[in-house]
Amino acid sequence: MVGNALVPQAAPNTACSRPAQLPKLGISFDGWRSGRWRAADAQPLGDAPKMTISIEILNADWGGGMPTDIEVVVRSVAVCFGQALAERPIEPIRVEPTFHAGDPPMTAFERTPSGQVRVLINARGRHWAQYAHQFAHELSHVLANFRAPLRHPWKWIEESLCEVASQFAISCLSRSWQTSPPYAHWASFASAFTQYLGEHYSKPEHVLPTGEPFCDWLGSRLHQLKLDAGRRADNTIIARELLPIFEQDPDAWRAVRYLNLVDNSQVLSVAEYFRCWRQATPVSHHRHVDAVEGRLTCRWAIK
Repeated sequence: MVGNALVPQAAPNTACSRPAQLPKLGISFDGWRSGRWRAADAQPLGDAPKMTISIEILNADWGGGMPTDIEVVVRSVAVCFGQALAERPIEPIRVEPTFHAGDPPMTAFERTPSGQVRVLINARGRHWAQYAHQFAHELSHVLANFRAPLRHPWKWIEESLCEVASQFAISCLSRSWQTSPPYAHWASFASAFTQYLGEHYSKPEHVLPTGEPFCDWLGSRLHQLKLDAGRRADNTIIARELLPIFEQDPDAWRAVRYLNLVDNSQVLSVAEYFRCWRQATPVSHHRHVDAVEGRLTCRWAIK
């Protein structure tokens, strides 16, 4: 979810027009305990390229959770997206607790005075899976170059990709923490991630109705999604359809780094939305955009 009272005004655009101004980033932060972290120091799995990101955890009341531990969890999440983080520079992030525990997580448009993106999450205590789930969703908004307007008919695609990121991260940590936990005594938490994802999937609202094909279901939900992109149960079902694309080839997250680099809020169809995304994306990543489009258009045009 993205939002803030201070939302930059979007310049008038035509379909697929490039935004008036894009962030100029040249970020390189080092250090482990200072809140600035290089993923290369964390030994990511496989041959993922080195990437650099700044993540700071606000020293605040986390309901008994220690900021240093929360920092380790969100860094572990970031490692899962190493390919995407290495693709293009990314803005520095500050993770904060929501004002009230019941407030929804969000990524704020208003940056901190030092230029950090404010990511607010409502997880508390030592519920590491909840921290990972929420942070991965909000991190995905940053990866996708979140921008105004807050609401447009195709925002549900970005919101659903962010839910993919949550599921992807939980699955990633359930595997990596079995053999390479941040601390040796945290290895037992790997099964907790597996359990969390299983419970998340088992909720009736997160499962397609029995016997209803995904394409038919999506067609019946499209009007509501255009009006309310953050229909979390619907986003979750869509994410479950998209997740195999990213699990089979994590390089697909590289394509997400080019989402919203051109203004897609004025487009009139899903096909045109993906044309805008593809227009901003290197040819080497077009196959990933095509894969997502294929799942969401079901090989037929959604109007």
